[in-house]
Amino acid sequence: MTELPREQQRFLSHTKAEGDHLLWCGSVDGDGYGLFSVDGKTRRAARVSYALFKDTPLNPDWDVFRLCGHRACVAAAHLLAIPKWLRRGMPRRRRRSGVAVV
Repeated sequence: MTELPREQQRFLSHTKAEGDHLLWCGSVDGDGYGLFSVDGKTRRAARVSYALFKDTPLNPDWDVFRLCGHRACVAAAHLLAIPKWLRRGMPRRRRRSGVAVV
C-alpha cells in the first residue's frame, strides 16, 4: 500500500469519516465553512480537498458545490466545480436538523 503525499495526510488529519461523508474538524470561518492553510495562505477546505484529491487545479472563477449539501463535508466525491456565474443562479441550501432544505 502506498503512502499518501504529505499535504494529503496533513489535510486528512483534520477530518473524520461519517457514513459516506468526510467531515471537516479543523478551523472554520464565520459561516461554518472549513479553512485550511496552504503555502501560508488560508483557503476554504473544500477547494483544497478538490485540488488535492481530484488532482485538478481549481480555476479562481469557479466555486466548489457540495452535492451532498453538508457544509462540513470535504469528501472529493461529493464536490463539484462549477463556474461562479452559474452558482449564483442556484438555490441556496440550508441545513436544518441534519436535513438539506432547498
